[in-house]
Amino acid sequence: LTSWLDRTRRAFFRGKCNSECDGETREAEACAAAHPELLHRAKLVREAARCPKLTDVALTSKNRFVCPGVVRSARVPMNEHAHHRIYIHVDGNGFSGRLDELLTLGGSILKQDSPYEVFYYPLLRRGVHYLPLARDFANLCSQLVTLQGDPAQGVALAAAASNFTNEFLA
Repeated sequence: LTSWLDRTRRAFFRGKCNSECDGETREAEACAAAHPELLHRAKLVREAARCPKLTDVALTSKNRFVCPGVVRSARVPMNEHAHHRIYIHVDGNGFSGRLDELLTLGGSILKQDSPYEVFYYPLLRRGVHYLPLARDFANLCSQLVTLQGDPAQGVALAAAASNFTNEFLA
């Protein structure tokens, strides 16, 4: 894998426009209208737009009822995620099963605070294996400024994530 310092600086996310209001139904549309706080990935796109020089965030598909107006982007294979220094991990229509893959790619992870857990989440430590993102992504840009300003922290987070994978998920 390419060293952390030689990778693309912008934090990366690609994923479907999943949400806790998922579905192609009018019920999903009503849920989204009543509970916009459940549209995590659409919210990530809006928050990332506040710091576009630090982020490369896009959704790969849209649910016409849940994420209206979201521009679709091409899907990016997981091996191409490894070209980036920083990965953003976000809930979908429940927990996202992508974190175990991101941990193996040699980058730093910004992980959204989440009520969902997978068996290994209790073993992950904030500030060691990942940097926390507020549930509403309010600290996205500030976390990126901090991480970009401290490459040693980014390298340490990436190494700890890789070591975690080898120790607990291999």
